[in-house]
Amino acid sequence: METYGKDDPAMFDCLPQGPRMNLHAPLPVKFVQTPQLLLILSEDLTYRQIFLDGRRLPVNPDPSFMGYSVGHWDGDTLVVETIGFKDRTWLDFSGLPHTEALHIVERIRRTTFGRLEIEETITDPALFTRPVTIRLGAQYVPDTELLEFICAENERSREHIVGVASDLVKKELEMAVTVAPDILARYVGTYDFRIPENPSTPLLFTLTLDADRLLLEGAPLIPLSETTFAGPFGRFEVVVNAQGTATHLLIRTAEGESKAVRLAPPPR
Repeated sequence: METYGKDDPAMFDCLPQGPRMNLHAPLPVKFVQTPQLLLILSEDLTYRQIFLDGRRLPVNPDPSFMGYSVGHWDGDTLVVETIGFKDRTWLDFSGLPHTEALHIVERIRRTTFGRLEIEETITDPALFTRPVTIRLGAQYVPDTELLEFICAENERSREHIVGVASDLVKKELEMAVTVAPDILARYVGTYDFRIPENPSTPLLFTLTLDADRLLLEGAPLIPLSETTFAGPFGRFEVVVNAQGTATHLLIRTAEGESKAVRLAPPPR
């Protein structure tokens, strides 16, 4: 992240997503279910096969980008085990690595008609001191089909990404101003952001207050004015109404301007 993610093997080398396609990536996926096989198709043309025919995991599979997956039903929960990953991919978009010893167990449950609840336990004894369990969600997208997303067609070039993130942070800290906690408290809440490629699926951002600091998903923000902040996802502006209460965020990136609408504000 210090070099703005230019070592990302999927975004710049156009390699498959690997384990982070396990419902981490923001691209929509499509489930094709049969009694003995579940296919998960992604817009970037990668796919997963989950065998439901009772077979066991192989002892020493040839490493592959998407790994080898077997699954079974535990009541209404699909339990999927995956091993055999190549170590050339990342676990997430911040560059967290893994080795070929990676073992992922997913528990996927449909809680309502349009929502999946996913619990993933990640074990990699060659790299991590203990297993890590994370919880995710997925939302049904009823009004679209998969649209091709091909990395090579986006013409990303490492040569155009210069500098390091810490230099920008230093400049922003020099520009920082003091904002009163009672003003920051008006911004606290959850904001609904939709990426243009998948507008039907919400990404929720939460702003919280820790003493006199505003936090975005737990990360401290740098106030550049009463309404403009810098953080781990770049700069954004808080748009307020006549009472000074936040209504939405304006997020500005190289691709343009996006809006994150505030959900019902918390009780005062």
